[in-house]
Amino acid sequence: MKILDMHCDTITCIYEQNQNLFQNSLHIDLSRVKKYEGYAQFFAVFSDPVYKAAAIRRCLEIIDRLYLQVQQHDMYFCKSFADYEEAMQNKKVAAFLSLEGGEAIDSIAVLNNFYRLGVRCIALTWNYSNHIATGVLEEKPEYGLTAFGRKMVARMNELGIITDVSHLSDRAFWDVAEVCKKPFIASHSNSRSVCSHRRNLTDEQFMEIVRAGGCVGINLYPLFLSDKKTARICDVLRHIEHFLSLGGENNIGIGADFDGVDCLPEGIGGVHDMEKLFNELAKIGYSDSLLEKISSKNFERIINNIL
Repeated sequence: MKILDMHCDTITCIYEQNQNLFQNSLHIDLSRVKKYEGYAQFFAVFSDPVYKAAAIRRCLEIIDRLYLQVQQHDMYFCKSFADYEEAMQNKKVAAFLSLEGGEAIDSIAVLNNFYRLGVRCIALTWNYSNHIATGVLEEKPEYGLTAFGRKMVARMNELGIITDVSHLSDRAFWDVAEVCKKPFIASHSNSRSVCSHRRNLTDEQFMEIVRAGGCVGINLYPLFLSDKKTARICDVLRHIEHFLSLGGENNIGIGADFDGVDCLPEGIGGVHDMEKLFNELAKIGYSDSLLEKISSKNFERIINNIL
């Protein structure tokens, strides 16, 4: 099985806790992903809004840590679909770089330089509002995308950076849908019809992502899986089944949010247990081709189209 996961916070945790990618106490390390036929990961640089003026320094330090880890542990740092294909052919872990929250980007020049460093996916906000857009948990009146946010999304389209709407407010989501000329994604979001948390997507939002040719990564955080606040693998399946019922066969993938959550569904302790999810899907009749779409191929299409 090949897995392409669009979101984890592992490199941020490694930076904060001075751990390493080969073996650690986190949800992901290289010793555990070796069991898979192929493994690719978008490593998110998380810039908490509390860092404010120090956000750019923090981001650069975390990016530097990822580069060092890639060099030390014989991974492929990927900036294009061709890089990804080479990594898979050589049976190496493919590492992509993403930003979670745009606090560090206060000009198009800064955006351009993050692209040069290898950033290929950006979630415009974390939960709260910034100079780019309104976050999903912001209490004050929504303003959606700002004028700078619109310019930023347009430039991301030009450069070849994937636009990620996870953590955006509803109004900001629809502004992105209007402005973005390339397929956009929700890297780690679930269905609001299945679990009412507002971090999840409405059916209308999911269908807009489908219309735009984008993709949604299923998040494993129990609070986004079930209104009961605890979850099992069957709850993950419910979100996949619901998105499929909306015509999303080509628009569902994985965005587990490993190391960005404080708990996981019963039976999943980290990346080594991801095969359990696909085993359960196979048990209820999912074809090999559909399993491959969800595990990797749907997001492969996004990478190929945009990067």
